[in-house]
Parts: sequence; C-alpha cells; structure tokens
Amino acid sequence: GLEVIEHPFPDHHLFRYSDISFKDEYPVLMTEKDAVKCARFGKVSHWYLKVDAELDSGFSERFTQLLREITDG
Repeated sequence: GLEVIEHPFPDHHLFRYSDISFKDEYPVLMTEKDAVKCARFGKVSHWYLKVDAELDSGFSERFTQLLREITDG
C-alpha cells in the first residue's frame, strides 16, 4: 500500500517551488490542473492525475431548463 502525506493547498493557489519540494525522495502526486501551474519547476518525481468531470443527464436537462426560464426562451 501507499503511505500518503497530505499537503493541501487552497483552490487557485499560486505555487512556488518550495511548496512541492521536500527533503524526502517520495513522489509528489497532484491534479493535472496543479501540474500545469507547477510545470516550470517540476521534477521527474512529480506526477499528476488526470481529472474528468461528467454531469449526469438530469443536471444537464435541469440546467438547460433554468437557462430557458431566465432568458425567456
């Protein structure tokens, strides 16, 4: 198994090298969105997970209905 050491950051965080540079040799795992922000100072031990969002059809239908109500159309 994996031992996870969490280092949470707020959404829209402006990363610095020191935020993801640690004294140990453990790999660093982050979201793809954060990896883009860290690309200029990333290391080979930095990995990211691709995250895809899927909305169910009920949400899409309700959202479309609300837009029609708001725009009278």
